[in-house]
Amino acid sequence: MLTALQKTLGIKTRLRSTSDREVLFTFDDGPHPSGTARVLDALDEVNAKAVFFVVGGRIQKAEHMLREVLDRGHLIGNHSYSHWLGSPPSSRREYQTDIELCQQRIFDACGFMPTLYRPPLGAVNLATITTARALNLQIYKWSFDTNDWRLRDDDSARSQADELVHSVSHRDVILMHDDNPHTPIMVTKMLQTLAANNYDLNSFVSKQLN
Repeated sequence: MLTALQKTLGIKTRLRSTSDREVLFTFDDGPHPSGTARVLDALDEVNAKAVFFVVGGRIQKAEHMLREVLDRGHLIGNHSYSHWLGSPPSSRREYQTDIELCQQRIFDACGFMPTLYRPPLGAVNLATITTARALNLQIYKWSFDTNDWRLRDDDSARSQADELVHSVSHRDVILMHDDNPHTPIMVTKMLQTLAANNYDLNSFVSKQLN
């Protein structure tokens, strides 16, 4: 029921792919001075391309990383300016102002204007839908949550990666966070396993950029 409703509203949770095995890695809550850089290095090792959903209010801490993300062939998405942790604003004006501010901060930092939007916590209300339509943004959520934000050490990152990677399936949009210092460990192991199993890790981003 929820999936059908999301499709009706134009909210994406999975890839539309004709290949046999394709997944998309996405990273929320950056940019982070060191975390984003380490994730980028992990992606480069297997020639994988990802979407980085950045928070406008955090850009100042690592503004240079946005240009780095683009230079390495990845995409930047809008993840709001404020990243509210409770319910999203119900006022259309308040909601849209926040998203517009994030759009502007991204453009000011790297000259790129996102076309993808991920609501904080994946929370959607009427203001979310109307704002996305007004700004021509595609709402992209996820189908596979790694819960990497809970990681507290590298050992758990390795063990959870080994467990999770076997549950990934074709067309999954994978949710991770580049502001957690242990995420690069998890994503490295997952990427290596998926690449070894001939998963397509870059078609979505390549198509968006061409």
